[in-house]
Amino acid sequence: MDNHSSTNISKFDEYLTEFYGPGVFAAYVFLSSLFVIGSDVLFIAMTLTTPYLRSHESNWFLVGFSLADCLHCFFHVIDAFAIWFGSIENRSFCKHVGFFVVATASTSFGFPALIAADRYYKITYLPQNGSLMINLFTRKSIVPVIALWFLFAFAINIPLLTFDAFGEDPGGFCGARKFASVPLLLAYEFSCISIFAISMLMTGYYYIRLTTWLNSHQVTHISSETMNYTRAVMKLMKAVTIVPMVTATPAVILGGGQMLFPELPMWIRRALISAYFISSAANPWLTILLVRPFRTRFRQLFCGGKVESVTVSSDVQMVSSTSRQTRNAGRKF
Repeated sequence: MDNHSSTNISKFDEYLTEFYGPGVFAAYVFLSSLFVIGSDVLFIAMTLTTPYLRSHESNWFLVGFSLADCLHCFFHVIDAFAIWFGSIENRSFCKHVGFFVVATASTSFGFPALIAADRYYKITYLPQNGSLMINLFTRKSIVPVIALWFLFAFAINIPLLTFDAFGEDPGGFCGARKFASVPLLLAYEFSCISIFAISMLMTGYYYIRLTTWLNSHQVTHISSETMNYTRAVMKLMKAVTIVPMVTATPAVILGGGQMLFPELPMWIRRALISAYFISSAANPWLTILLVRPFRTRFRQLFCGGKVESVTVSSDVQMVSSTSRQTRNAGRKF
């Protein structure tokens, strides 16, 4: 028993020795995170300083998505410093930043599902229906919903703090440390991993439901402007669901299935998760590329594009207005 324990300790010390110190991976995390932060700050500033983008309440979910990625990569910048300057004798920095890396990852994972749900209920429900779900996505409710989601994503990871669950992640960065007990691993699966899986499933669920609904209904109560915006956002949600399924899955598997896999050299672990940042880096640029109002504004600001007249009205106002017109027309007959 003592020999087995000493062997485990020596293996863990070897793991920590490989984990800490200056290297290519820490530099890569630092530079990738800076790129994501710069991209997200640009996207957020462009949205908030443009009246026709800022006034469309659904765009606030896109802002929240960028804010979540921005915060996540901000803590990865600190993560890079913890790896570079840390050591076996100085592990506390990595433990503290690991909590914020995991919590902000949980926050980011949830936004595609919120955005897809917002589009679904805006398109398929009329305001007079009084649905609880449509009330969650009104202009007055969106900011509180975003704030509550941030709080929930952080709160669900707090219990792991009491069990010293954060530190040197099996993926080679500061996150959730290697777990020594099954209950602790299950707690991690429930908090972070389940949010990732459920968000992917819910995004796909609302995407399929909205696509089916649009194909089976003759939409007459919604403007073509709203329909074009919806189709563009749903293409975006398809992309931001598929990309992290490819790029983030190795990190999720290494963390969630750490007790099932054999020990791997550190360079292999880090090579497997090196694509993790691609998703966060791509999100704001995919939005600019796929959603016309953002693309138009970007061209105006940075590409010398011709100033076009772009009007982005509230979905609810559009639906309410056309619904009233439909009812009034019905009375005439």
